[in-house]
Amino acid sequence: MPCNIFNIKSKYDQSHNIILCGDLNGSLISTRNNKHDISLKKCTSVNGLKPNRDIQSKPTYFHTDGKASSQIDYILSNNDILLSTNIYSQDPVNTSTHVPVKIGTNLYLEIKNSKSKTNSVAYKLIWEEMDKDIYINEIDKHLQYLPSDETTADDKLKCVMGILHKATKLAVPSRIIKLNGPKRKASPDVKRLIGISKNKHRLWNDAGRPRDDHPLFKEKEEAKRNLGKQQRKETALEKEQFIQKLEENPNDQIFHQLIRRNRSKTSNSDTDFLKMGKEEAISKKRTM
Repeated sequence: MPCNIFNIKSKYDQSHNIILCGDLNGSLISTRNNKHDISLKKCTSVNGLKPNRDIQSKPTYFHTDGKASSQIDYILSNNDILLSTNIYSQDPVNTSTHVPVKIGTNLYLEIKNSKSKTNSVAYKLIWEEMDKDIYINEIDKHLQYLPSDETTADDKLKCVMGILHKATKLAVPSRIIKLNGPKRKASPDVKRLIGISKNKHRLWNDAGRPRDDHPLFKEKEEAKRNLGKQQRKETALEKEQFIQKLEENPNDQIFHQLIRRNRSKTSNSDTDFLKMGKEEAISKKRTM
């Protein structure tokens, strides 16, 4: 890792702001001095990479035995561009042994138009539940502002359409019929285990977050392990069913799905869902 960092910094140090983030497998806390910590401190010092000044000694990694924790996840930069750091607490839905680390910067990036599809929502208007009085009053209120006779027919049409859309929005209820974008699929068993994990985590948190051999800590960890185990089991079953489907009924569609799976750069061990306080992050997964 030090060689890679040095090469990147040597090439881009004068022209770019460099941000290094991730599990660095070592701690920058002054009291930590094992061989990984010493190597990381030396590497970051030589390359001029440092965390934000307000970072505390709060752990980012918790061993599954509940007896060890450490701060090994960092966001570092070669310039003073990092603002406040937020190291999140453990959440019952997150099965990772690491917690999220979030930081803001004082940089502003230019937003460019993306060619990818934007998430959209499709609605169905429930006309039978329309409030006719509101609808008629809203149209009458705006008809007096129609363009004069000198304007073109297209302009008048746009104005009328705008009035109708506004009246519809106020007077006609609607319901969502389609959501485009990443979807989180959870089986009934996973949903049940999520509920158990949340409950055990809440009890543990209310008791002051005890560790070691405390029963509440053991129950919390057991609930989280059961959740992760069920998720891995269902992922393995999904793979097995896909291969069986390919063997029993080989066709172009399934074959191309197989190619897309093998070309994917996303590891099966990557986190698909992450909860950070009140925020949720969901990866965009391919539909098979």
